[in-house]
Order: sequence, then C-alpha cells, then structure tokens
Amino acid sequence: MSEEVQIVTKPIDKSKKAKLILSILFDLIGMLSYIVPVFAEITDVIWAPISGFILVLMYKGSVGKVAGIIGFIEEALPL
Repeated sequence: MSEEVQIVTKPIDKSKKAKLILSILFDLIGMLSYIVPVFAEITDVIWAPISGFILVLMYKGSVGKVAGIIGFIEEALPL
C-alpha cells in the first residue's frame, strides 16, 4: 500500500506583494524625516495625511479606512 502525498503551494498574489512593498516604502519615507530633528515635525505634518490617504486608496472598504486612520496617527504623533 503506497500512498502518494502531494504538496500544493499557493502562488503569491502579485497585488498583495506590491501592497506589502508599498506599505514598507511608505513607512520608510515616514522614518526618513527623523534624519534632521527639527525637519521631522514639519515633514510629519505634511506626510501624515498623504500617507493616510494613500493607504485608504490601496486597501478598499473598512480595512482601508482603518489602515488610513492608523497610518495617519502613526505619522502624526511626535516621536
């Protein structure tokens, strides 16, 4: 009695991979502002709403709204 075992792998969805890479890129952009201390607060005021808006566009529905709100708060908070 020989049984064959097949391993089924699910290919990675290209849109999910692209969203992951973009999300990491946006986070890095937000962190780049801390290179110059006084400059960080000014750029956060500009970057926070942009980041939140882009996240809302990237992720549809209530997931996008939550991601946008969390992204905005993360970038808007000092430190």
